[in-house]
Amino acid sequence: MKIHNRFVNWLLALIAVGLLRLLFLTTRLDHRVVQEDATTLRPPQGKRRYCFCMWHDAILLALFCKRSYALSGLISRHQDGTYLSYAARMRGILPIRGSTSRGGSLAVRQLLDLPDRHVCITPDGPRGPRHRMKAGIVYISAQTGRPIVPSILKASRCWRIPGGWSDMVVPKPFAKLVIITGTPIELPASLSREEIAEVMEHIQDEMDRLDAIGDQIVQRDESVASLIANEHRRSADQAA
Repeated sequence: MKIHNRFVNWLLALIAVGLLRLLFLTTRLDHRVVQEDATTLRPPQGKRRYCFCMWHDAILLALFCKRSYALSGLISRHQDGTYLSYAARMRGILPIRGSTSRGGSLAVRQLLDLPDRHVCITPDGPRGPRHRMKAGIVYISAQTGRPIVPSILKASRCWRIPGGWSDMVVPKPFAKLVIITGTPIELPASLSREEIAEVMEHIQDEMDRLDAIGDQIVQRDESVASLIANEHRRSADQAA
């Protein structure tokens, strides 16, 4: 059921944010970063900003694990996106309403007007399929000059709230949270259709690889920690 009253939507979001903040106060955060400035959990270093790629089911982990700095988030125009945009604002994140299917061009123009902010995108949202890459993030990265940072978020113990095409991860009290922000992927401003498909495959492979590493680290297996950085990074020269 859609609720069109903005005050009611805001009030529901406020209650949810308060409860989730209390829950996340009990969790422990382990943040693994490849490049020191390629994270939203520290104040920006220098002028470069990034496009953080994460899966839709980890949205709550990203919102509440820790304060974010200079971050905007691409959020769909669906009703669920309305609640999420209210919650994002309460957490200091600037919502950009749009998706690859609705309002994508407008979102790019807004991001071009916000050169001082990172952007976070869930390329498998808003309708799935789950954990599968779409081309929108490649287009936004190329047009705005923000390198793509594959990002994985995990909880050692969690509930999974079922959704239409994906679930939503909610950590259980006192869970350990692991965030991995991988090797940035730089793209040129112009890509052919074949190059876009190649970049999408590369990002998909990186997300799958880091996802497997995150599963092991969150279960206290440190043997894979040295594999987080991708030595075979894709650069603008390779993509051109």
